[in-house]
Amino acid sequence: DAGSREERVNGHDRLRKYVAEEAASVGELKLLVGSASGGELDMSAESLGALDAFIANLTSRPGWHTWEVFERFGDIRAWLATRLAYYMGSYARRKYGAEWYMSHDSGSQENPMPVMAVDGIEFCPLEVAWAVLQRERNGGMVGFFAELERERLKRPA
Repeated sequence: DAGSREERVNGHDRLRKYVAEEAASVGELKLLVGSASGGELDMSAESLGALDAFIANLTSRPGWHTWEVFERFGDIRAWLATRLAYYMGSYARRKYGAEWYMSHDSGSQENPMPVMAVDGIEFCPLEVAWAVLQRERNGGMVGFFAELERERLKRPA
C-alpha cells in the first residue's frame, strides 16, 4: 500500500543520509581523540582497544560530560556515541563486510535504527557505543567484537 511504500522510501532516505555521514564523523572522532588514544585510529583491532582506553579514562571522571571544553558539542555524550558507532560500523564493514540497514525490530516502527549484521547476528553500533560511554559494557568495543566473533564461530558454516 501507499503508506508502507512511503515508509520504505523515508527509511531508505534516512539510511542513505546516515551512511553518507560515516567518513566525516570518523574523521571528527580521530581529531578529538588524536594521539591521546595511544595509537592511530586505523580500523584495526588495536585501535578499538586504544579507543576503549581513551573512553575508559575520560568517563572515569565524574561529570566529565559537563566540562567546559565540551560545551561546543552540545551533548558530548550523544556526539561521541554517534562517532563511536560510526567507527564500529566502519570496523565491521572492513572486517566482516557488514553493511548498514534500517532495523524494523529495534525501537518503534516510526523510528527504526541503523543496524548491521554479521553472519545473521544483528547489532546496533549506536546502542553498543552508548553502553560503552555509560560504562555499562564490560570489555568495551573490543569485548563486544570478541563476543560477536565467538557467536559467529558457533554458527554452522
